[in-house]
Amino acid sequence: MYHHSMKILTFILGSTVVLALLTGCTGSDPMDSAAPEPEPTAATGTPEPELPSWSIPVSCAVPSVIGVIESLGFPGVTDVTPPWTPAAGTDLAAALNGGGIACGYGIPDTDSGVTVYWVPDADAVFDATATVVWEVEGVNTVDLDLSRDEVTAYFQYVEMDSENIYPHWEVNVLFEGGLWLHVATSSWIEPNDGNSVIEAMLDIAQS
Repeated sequence: MYHHSMKILTFILGSTVVLALLTGCTGSDPMDSAAPEPEPTAATGTPEPELPSWSIPVSCAVPSVIGVIESLGFPGVTDVTPPWTPAAGTDLAAALNGGGIACGYGIPDTDSGVTVYWVPDADAVFDATATVVWEVEGVNTVDLDLSRDEVTAYFQYVEMDSENIYPHWEVNVLFEGGLWLHVATSSWIEPNDGNSVIEAMLDIAQS
């Protein structure tokens, strides 16, 4: 009986020591129970910057753009947009078929003026036009000095000669978010000559 009681006491004391040791291991450092930090994932990473959202005018009656064009040496300029009938395979056809709007602003009873396009969601249209129109014609890309960086800008200047009654200046610019702007005239020479018109067109597309 005595030996049996000693075995029970020894068992109880041993269990108490083990329990104390286990309790000490699990409760001595509060940091041990802290949840592990989650691994970085694509979902918790730095979000991609939002692309700008563009809108285009519903008509060519855009006083701010007309005013800028007038200030660049086109006195009395007004909206002279014709009913367009673009030939297939031209950038005008691509712009209109892509949901854009093309406008002609000129001085009445003269051949002096500026043509512009606004084309939204135009990444694919712009790339296709660059491949089948501008690059085929040998048009080069340029960097324009604008308030907003462009994705790509194609610039062309053709001097007056026996085949061209008038010189031709043209720039086509693609901005992030898919906005394609086109400006063309016979009155300018350098790539940045039409920047103020592009800036005014950008303001309209952002409003």
